[in-house]
Amino acid sequence: MDHPLKILDLACGHGRHANPLAKLGHRVTGIDKRLGVKVDYIHADMRELDYKQIFDRIYVLFTDIGYFEEVENTLVFQKIFESLKPGGIFCFDSHNRDTFMANYQPMVVVEKEGNWMIDQLTFDGIAGRCHPFVQL
Repeated sequence: MDHPLKILDLACGHGRHANPLAKLGHRVTGIDKRLGVKVDYIHADMRELDYKQIFDRIYVLFTDIGYFEEVENTLVFQKIFESLKPGGIFCFDSHNRDTFMANYQPMVVVEKEGNWMIDQLTFDGIAGRCHPFVQL
């Protein structure tokens, strides 16, 4: 690695990707817990990103994109691209509908390194959208 990259792991959950990237020497921004690596964890809504050209890479991994209505999804993508440095790279993954439905579970509870993560989802078959349960 020539130099550490400044990376935003958006919707990183318990840090499954953020922590290894930090161990490789990159400067990572993510959310949730700390594991002895230098990661700037924040709790924020991806629709409210307020960064201007500071990240070399932005990752949204494990299908954590596209949860909102079209206007809000468009806003998220706009804010992601505003957050990238010129020449920066945005990477995301997403299941197709058949793969998602074959494995759909309305609630998933995962324990990672003593931390618990609970995902609750609903699926609107007519709109073809998955909606996370959010309790404020």
